[in-house]
Amino acid sequence: MDKRTAEHLADRLGHRYLQHQRLHGGDIGIHYLLITDQARLFVKSYPGPLAGQMLQCEAYALQLIQNTNSIATPQMIQQLKVDHNTYLIMEFIESGIAKDGFWEDFAIGLAKLHEHPYDLAGFEMDNFIGSLPQSNLQRTSWKTFYINSRLLPQFKQAFDSNKFGLKDQRAFEQYLKEIEPTLQNKHVLLHGDLWNGNYLINPQGKAVLIDPASYIGHPLMDIAMSLLFGGFDQSFYELYAELSALDANWQQQISLYQLYPLLVHTNLFGGHYADSCRAIWR
Repeated sequence: MDKRTAEHLADRLGHRYLQHQRLHGGDIGIHYLLITDQARLFVKSYPGPLAGQMLQCEAYALQLIQNTNSIATPQMIQQLKVDHNTYLIMEFIESGIAKDGFWEDFAIGLAKLHEHPYDLAGFEMDNFIGSLPQSNLQRTSWKTFYINSRLLPQFKQAFDSNKFGLKDQRAFEQYLKEIEPTLQNKHVLLHGDLWNGNYLINPQGKAVLIDPASYIGHPLMDIAMSLLFGGFDQSFYELYAELSALDANWQQQISLYQLYPLLVHTNLFGGHYADSCRAIWR
């Protein structure tokens, strides 16, 4: 984003531009700090023709989470288009330090997000997981949704790109038959991509969720994702399990719900993620 574009964005908001800078971080997004006479703003864009749709989906999910009054998200400001590029403008979250009770507060917030039941799994719109399209056709059955709208499409994409072979296909199909009876309906609003890189700590020392890939699904999807890359503090899981009345064997179900993000990572990055998938279905 050059200075002319940043000035134009500020003007469209009714602000006076002061300065802007590129921020580091993000796998696929391009991030900026825009400083005006009225605010410090976070500006996000994506490369490619789907940028506008991706940003719209992200803004919608963040607002939906915010509307639950459960856990903080950045305040949405506006989505604007300049020339051929689309920009999502939101509140800039200043960095803070986790205070005592951070993980307990985080667990309470996520449990509150997950406490409201929905009739249907899926979502009112398709969206994205990373840069990959995520189909959210609504279904009455979590079992049907998880297998047909999550696992099968990602496996097919990986198989078609030679990341998996016929032996993998047979093992995967057998695994689906084994897990099908265990998939029980529990439909809640999910963050959808909850890991260590998708929350910030604000100046009050509390978690702020960012970069959602939201849909309605089983709450263990968020918990399983959070455990993939280092995980959260143990106190988070202990309190969340108590507040959400998780089954005593919930930890035994984690690999089942980690398979979807691992298939996604196989399609995005390849490498050892395919082996992680094989370890689950073998």
